[in-house]
Amino acid sequence: MYLIVFLVAAAVSLLATPLVRRLAMALGVLDRPEARKMHRKAMPLLGGIAVALGFAAGCLLAYSLPGHRAPETPLFGLAIGALLMVGLGVYDDARGADARLKLSVQALAALVVIASGSRIGILTNPFGGTWDLGALSVPASVLWIVGITNAMNLIDGLDGLAAGIGAI
Repeated sequence: MYLIVFLVAAAVSLLATPLVRRLAMALGVLDRPEARKMHRKAMPLLGGIAVALGFAAGCLLAYSLPGHRAPETPLFGLAIGALLMVGLGVYDDARGADARLKLSVQALAALVVIASGSRIGILTNPFGGTWDLGALSVPASVLWIVGITNAMNLIDGLDGLAAGIGAI
């Protein structure tokens, strides 16, 4: 069943990519060549929209399958946090966002996810045992979500690299 969900999500992303590419070209939302960039011609941005559409399609399909219940609060919080991140990405691609705005929206998205009930509460020690984070679970969760978001953003300089790593 989950293979079908994955294949639908991948298909929606693949089908949406040329449409989003055309939209970016029509709107002029392009990454223009510079000395520090690898590409020699303007490249369309907004690719995160295609990825988000595929992810949303996969989630909707998974919750429509027999035996699955309606999304619970943590998943709703994750969806809201993801929408905030996608919105920030679209804004950043179209207009450019400074570091303060990016960090603020990322932290807000992380706090929405945490407030809905998802957080890192326990760390597993690879040599045995666990560490209960207790009161540190909220800051650890915010740092993790914001850190992973920025790690993906930093590797997004080459076409398809972030999408490929995300798919893996």
